[in-house]
Formats: sequence, structure tokens, C-alpha cells
Amino acid sequence: MAGDKKKKRNLSEGTEQPTGTRKTPKRAAARSADKKNEKCVRCESFGRIESWNISGYEDGSPVIWLSTNIADYECLKPATSYKRHYDLFFEKARACVEVHNKLVKSCGGDPDISLDELLAGMARSMSGSKCFSGIASIKDFVISQGVFIHKQLVGLDMTSKKNDRKFADIPVLAALRDESQKHRIYVSAQVKPSDESLRIEDNNQLSSMASAEEDDDAKLARLMQEGEYWQSMKKKKSHRSAAAPSKYYVKINEDEIANDYPLPAYYKTSLEEIDEFIVFDNDYDVYNTDDLPRSMLHDWSLYNSDARLISLELLPMKPCSDIDVTIFGSGRMTSDDGSGFHLENDAGQTSSPDSGAQAVDGIPIYLSAIKEWVVEFGSSVIFISIRTDMAWYGVSCLK
Repeated sequence: MAGDKKKKRNLSEGTEQPTGTRKTPKRAAARSADKKNEKCVRCESFGRIESWNISGYEDGSPVIWLSTNIADYECLKPATSYKRHYDLFFEKARACVEVHNKLVKSCGGDPDISLDELLAGMARSMSGSKCFSGIASIKDFVISQGVFIHKQLVGLDMTSKKNDRKFADIPVLAALRDESQKHRIYVSAQVKPSDESLRIEDNNQLSSMASAEEDDDAKLARLMQEGEYWQSMKKKKSHRSAAAPSKYYVKINEDEIANDYPLPAYYKTSLEEIDEFIVFDNDYDVYNTDDLPRSMLHDWSLYNSDARLISLELLPMKPCSDIDVTIFGSGRMTSDDGSGFHLENDAGQTSSPDSGAQAVDGIPIYLSAIKEWVVEFGSSVIFISIRTDMAWYGVSCLK
């Protein structure tokens, strides 16, 4: 080894202290190509581990490093026996990367967003994870890790460029940390020994309690509690997945129905739409979809991740575990009035979307991924409903 320069190693099938450094990661595609050509060597033991680090902020995908006095190891696939521990830490690292991208302008983020907007964005970006039972559990997880996320991102300030905004100066990141500290204090109060007298602390005392350094026993207890909470979330997720009605569906190829629809177009709007995750700020995950709130959606459009207008016909009517199409939507939301789409008007003529159309004064909203849709009809009325993880929407007219 030349000088004191460490070697880089990949660690496959294999202390909280941020190092304050940002390792420069290789691009994801390059890493993937290199790993295919690399040969693995079984390492019976290594260490002592001196530090760990998270990189991959620029790529949007977390990379976890372990460092010894000899080399830096990039963690790839963990051993089966260790996976339950690694999954939790990987999601914590992923949360750091996602918050980073939500706050850094060069990554398309906005450092001046509110805490509600940050949590809504995190719920949207992490909703594809198989580790969480629903949107509320994602928000709870992000809040519970607020101190960890704050510590990791503020550590990046040491290697940031001169003109970059410091993470330590971003209000929403401090708000996330404070909310996490309140959560920790509340949990600590629940396990307080019964022989201690109950005291009501003022705000200054709470702040000093929150900022105090954890001793080793308190830290170990907190990490064990994190692990128990993580396992309970995965059990809820497994229960929810087991209740899915079907694993399979008949896939419709978009080319097969292309002649039935207009030429491709893209969704555009001049309105400032509100995230559905902010409008429906549920404090708990709803497992029975019939209990979800119901609203109406006017002047609506459906589109894919590229904002290209897309037909609802491509999505199966019932939720399946292996759906390979994702459809989003936007429109004006109002309260549910129970109306539908009338096939014929009083004159006996077929109605059209433009006949008697009036502007609707509703909340401009953009939806998360649509999970299922339902068609109900009577003698002269069709009622179409779409469902996301947050709510049901009756579509008032067809466009």
C-alpha cells in the first residue's frame, strides 16, 4: 500500500458517529458494471471497524461504507442472518439521501419548504419501499430518525462548497430534529421508573434534556427500541400484503389500444397544485380501504411518471402485488356530492363533457399513484371512482 492511502473494497453478504466527510462515490451505472466483472473473495473476519459513512447523495441512492485502518469497504448484499439489522440502517441512510435531495436546489429541492411539505415529499418518494405498511408509517419513521438525519446532513457542511447553503442553517431540518427530540422525550417518559415523582418540565428544561448526550445504556436502549418498532412495522406490512386479493392480472399493452385514443400529449397546468399527502394528513395507516375518506375530482387528468397522458384502462381494476404500470392524477377536489356521469340529459340527447360545463371552485391537487378503480352504473348514470393510498375520488365528468 503506497503511503497511508486506503484501498477500496466491496463487501458482500455481510456505533453511530458521523464522520463529517463525504466520500466521492462512483456513478451508479459504472459501479454496477464494475461489480459484474469483480470476483468476490470470502473474508472470514475483518476489523476493527473504526467508522462508517454514507455516500451516494448525488446519485440519489445510499451507499454505506465501513472503514478499518486498512481499507474502506462498500457494503453490498448482507448475509441472510444480518439482513434484518441491515435493512433498518439502510432505510435510515435512504431517508438521509431523500431529505438531502428535497432540500438541495441542485437536486431539484427547495430548502425553504415547511416540515409538512418535507414529510409529504418523503412519504411520496419512499412509498415504494416494501418495509412500510403505509404513508403514516413512513412519516413516523422519518420523524423518529430526525436527529440522525440532521446529524448526517450537517456533517456534510464540512466538505460543502463555499457558496452552498449550509444544512445547519436550513429551518426545516432543524424543525425535523426538534420534532424527533420531542418524540424521544415522550417515549422516555413512558418507560420512566414508577418510583420517580412526576414533574412537568418547561420548554427550556425539555430543550436541555433533548440536547444532552446519550450515555451508552440509553443509546443501546433506543437502538433496541428502534429494532422492535421496525419489526412491528414489517409485520403490519406482511399482514397487509397477505390481504391482497390477487397476485396476477391481465396486462393490457398500450400499443393494442393506441387507435382508441388521441395522439400522445403531456399534462400541463398553470395552477399551483397541492400534494395529496398534505391534504389528507392521516396519523395512522388505514388497512380497510372502505374506511378511506371520499371526495370528488373535477377537471381531472391522468398521466404517467413522464407526465404523458395515459388511459386508466392500463391499470387493473383491483390492486395486485406485481403491477408494472404507475398512473398519477391531478384535478380540482371538492366534497363528495354523490353525483355521477349522466349518459342522457332531459332532452334524450347524449351529454358531452363540454355541454353546460362550468368552472368548479375546488382545491387543485395532485395525487399519489392510483391503486384501483371502480365503475358503478344504473339505468342512465355511470359513477367512476379511483383510489389512492390516501382517499377515494369520484370523477365528476369525463375529459
